[in-house]
Amino acid sequence: MSDNSNNVLSIYLGFELKAKWLAFCATNGTTSSKAMRGVVRKLTGRAPEPILFKVVHEAPDRNKKRLELRLTESEFECVRQLATGAGNSPNTWVINLVRANLTHTPQLNFNELQALGMSNSNLLAIGRNLNQIARWMNANTGSAPPELAYIERLYKHVVAHTEEVTKIMRSNLDRWTINE
Repeated sequence: MSDNSNNVLSIYLGFELKAKWLAFCATNGTTSSKAMRGVVRKLTGRAPEPILFKVVHEAPDRNKKRLELRLTESEFECVRQLATGAGNSPNTWVINLVRANLTHTPQLNFNELQALGMSNSNLLAIGRNLNQIARWMNANTGSAPPELAYIERLYKHVVAHTEEVTKIMRSNLDRWTINE
């Protein structure tokens, strides 16, 4: 375990400079520490921290702003093919691309969401079966354990689940790459 006190930098700014620094931070919607890390990263030549946008689920922003994007014909065709392959329109595909980069979260299409829902349903069923096996084993310590074939079927369901989730994750990652 590392001692975090060795990673703290304390700087005397004086009243006036500190007030200006805090005003700068407030104006830019950041904390003093985060802004200072940004200054240090810039001065030391390190890449800036990625900007993570807060996703609000309670009251999502419904206001839309129009952005015009001009692509070459070949770029547009590539986006159209990728969007069609993902089950989206080119416009939705670009919006999902932007959101994926702003929030660093997967942007799943309907088919992927449906597959994940089904996968989770199967996983919950497997969990219930395993719970029943554990209860039976605790209650019947002297009896024969459940059949091996039953446990093997559960294992096959877990493998199928992980393969399905892996396929969805791969599909999501592949969506944001351009094939040349």
